[in-house]
Amino acid sequence: MTDSTQISTSGRCTWPGAVGIVLLFALCGMSVVAQPGGSPLAKRTAVKPSAAGAKRFELIPPAASGIEFVNRFAGLEFYKNMVAHNGAGVAVGDVNGDDLADIYLCNIQGDNALYLNQGNFRFRLATQTAGVAEEDKMSTGSVLADVDNDGDKDLLVNGIQSGTRLFLNDGSGGFQLSEKSGLDPAGTTSSLALADIDGDGDLDLYVAHYIDRMYLADPTTGFEYSKRDDQWVVTRINGESTLKPKWKGRFTVSDTGRVRELPEADRLYLNNADGTFRDVSAEPMFIVNGESRALASFREWGLDVTFRDVNNDLLPDLYVCNDFANPDRFWINQGSGTFELVTHHNIRHTSRSSMGVDFTDLNADGVPDFMLLDMLDPDRARRLVQLEKEIPRSSRLLDWTYVPRFNRNVLMISQGGQQWFDTAYYSGVAATAWSWNVRFLDADLDGDDDMLVTNGFAFDTMDMDASLQIKSEQKSASKDARALYEMKKLQPSYKSPNMLFRNEGRLRFTDVGEEFGFAHDGITYGLGVADFDNDGDLDLVTNNLNESASLYRNTSQEPRIQVRLQGGVGSKVRLVGQEGTTTREIVSGGGYLSSDSGEVVFAAGVAGQPKRLVVEWRDGTEPTRIEQPGVNSIYTVIKPNLARRLVKREATKTTPMFRELPDAISFRHFPNLAKDFDENPLLFKRLSTASPAMLCRDFDNDGRLDFGFQLARSTGVQVFLNLDGGNFSPVASRYNDPSGLMGNAGWLDGFSVVEGKPNFVGVLNKIIPAIESLTQSASLTLRGDMDGDGTADAIYITQNTLNDHPAESRAIVFLNQSGSFRRAVNWEQSLGALGQVTSAVLVDMDEDGDADLLVSRDLGAMGLYHNRG
Repeated sequence: MTDSTQISTSGRCTWPGAVGIVLLFALCGMSVVAQPGGSPLAKRTAVKPSAAGAKRFELIPPAASGIEFVNRFAGLEFYKNMVAHNGAGVAVGDVNGDDLADIYLCNIQGDNALYLNQGNFRFRLATQTAGVAEEDKMSTGSVLADVDNDGDKDLLVNGIQSGTRLFLNDGSGGFQLSEKSGLDPAGTTSSLALADIDGDGDLDLYVAHYIDRMYLADPTTGFEYSKRDDQWVVTRINGESTLKPKWKGRFTVSDTGRVRELPEADRLYLNNADGTFRDVSAEPMFIVNGESRALASFREWGLDVTFRDVNNDLLPDLYVCNDFANPDRFWINQGSGTFELVTHHNIRHTSRSSMGVDFTDLNADGVPDFMLLDMLDPDRARRLVQLEKEIPRSSRLLDWTYVPRFNRNVLMISQGGQQWFDTAYYSGVAATAWSWNVRFLDADLDGDDDMLVTNGFAFDTMDMDASLQIKSEQKSASKDARALYEMKKLQPSYKSPNMLFRNEGRLRFTDVGEEFGFAHDGITYGLGVADFDNDGDLDLVTNNLNESASLYRNTSQEPRIQVRLQGGVGSKVRLVGQEGTTTREIVSGGGYLSSDSGEVVFAAGVAGQPKRLVVEWRDGTEPTRIEQPGVNSIYTVIKPNLARRLVKREATKTTPMFRELPDAISFRHFPNLAKDFDENPLLFKRLSTASPAMLCRDFDNDGRLDFGFQLARSTGVQVFLNLDGGNFSPVASRYNDPSGLMGNAGWLDGFSVVEGKPNFVGVLNKIIPAIESLTQSASLTLRGDMDGDGTADAIYITQNTLNDHPAESRAIVFLNQSGSFRRAVNWEQSLGALGQVTSAVLVDMDEDGDADLLVSRDLGAMGLYHNRG
């Protein structure tokens, strides 16, 4: 306890002359903490973990919970309306101010349902009295969020051809539909996310839009075409003129006659701070390659959207998951009312049909990582009959700005800044079947975030056998519309179990869904996360198709600390422990068609007593600190009633070790491009686009290091002489590289390769004959003292060409014995096959006086070969 803080027996704190905000809590019961002036800053409630269960997540039967809700979809529309099969979600949050999280479930065919939490996992249906049934609408996504800044949760509901509807909360769980919300009342909308994107203290709204009906997927659709200005256009659809406003811009026709159907554009709304919004989708707020564009210009198949601060500047950035032909959009908030698109420099590929996304910091580098969901089945046998939707042609790989999209999940891990690389296969999460919702949370409270995935679809539309059968039947069948629609029955059901992946550390995950009790086998769209019983851990609710919603009680017994913020969307909560810091961001919406209640939970028993909790507020208010927080506690933190700093924070930056001189060397590499995949279909990447060999040495003996580059289209080496440490001058080189190889400085001392076979020429007038048995080209030349006699020995390492891939690399070793080089076959045998080596270095790793060999490989880990003399 500091000398500036006193805790009375009533549990209230006062600051006699306190300067900063330092919060100390008693470790039992409930404590209320006050800021200078007496108004409360936070309260701590001690909690006891709920009773242990047979499984980590205990399924509560509908008869016990009172949640007897079924998301229904049946009749002819089930086979006719493919858009509705994108599902319906769930929103959770406290709507009536009793500190218990309530549940709102969306319905495709039928009334939505609001269930009020009565405690102890009992819920009461309150839809009609609350006025939020949304009768006769096909509801999709929903969010509970305080949009009018009055301290209670308002309700936003999306739907097919019903746009986005806002219900304002009266503070006690009664809702009134806002007729002047400013939101689109008629579009087809999916997921929603809210954040304060402009820093004015209220929540702005991004709504992902889709399409009302996919006419191209409807077997009864008929098109009529004509040419206008030498361009084919669709003039009629099912006999109706496309000049009508509802068809404007709906279809395009390629030169080959292929019709393309365009979806609706997403919408962005700024909050007017009075319970209404202003649509800014037509304003040029989105920057692509330096050009400002309006969101309305992107007509893309929006499925999910989330706001997250990925560069630690307290500004919410934006990720949009798009279906089908459109790439995902990852936008960085510039802090000036604009967003700039993340490009191929930052992400090298994504999922093709991204349906769900979530962020967390898996590798503890301070930058969020993220998971994208797609539709790759974990069963390899099933994959053989499923269509691969997008296979990049080799010609597209010539374009280095091209970002491929693959029919599988992608787990993007940050490299410490705004660059991410994919580890989904390595991590064991690339294939989870037809997946919708993903959520990171620490399910077993071991300090590492685990991953939940919801799965399932009514039809396996990727099943090529069924698709071919349907096409055949449609050609021979009558034109009866009902019969054509019901041919969807030929496609097998794609019910799949939900999955829970336990984080094993080091970016590895193991599916423990069955063991943990989260493996419902069916079709699950919506996922909501909240602490329904106020025991400090996170419970779950899911919205299933044509089955009762599922409610799960978390039975974890491990110590925990939960934090709830009032008015804190976009803020970050950090738990500082003995072995590092764990960070959580408070978000609103962002799940696929779903939203969580917003509390965050930390494991508290991993590495000793936690040191402190730190709340970093979105608007720049002085951070709130709780020193030595008590375990098994819920902290409800209120933003201090102090003047906001509103200082603009810079994105996270590290002090660079190097300074780039982009124009210092004028060398440009032009590879000898080949049709790699045509020559060898077994290649997993192009080999002809490899970077040129380069070396650094003092060519002109002036004491400064110069550079040399192998020329891909000749046998020469281009040398750049170092003039002053920052400027380089190209010079005509007397060096030649007849084999297309330039290794390291050792080559220029006399080692060379002739016709792809290693030789030593001109070393002390000694000549070693060519090695006739070598079939692969020697591409790496290494020098180092391997036998510890003080003289430089040499290794040649072979690398693959188009024709011998995927043969493994070999090493050819020569030992220098008083100026003569002797081949050391026994050394070569000890090295054996090296894998597909991409680079290598000789270095004395263990400082024992001889050189060890370190290699990097394609399709494998790095290899260290210890020299034992």
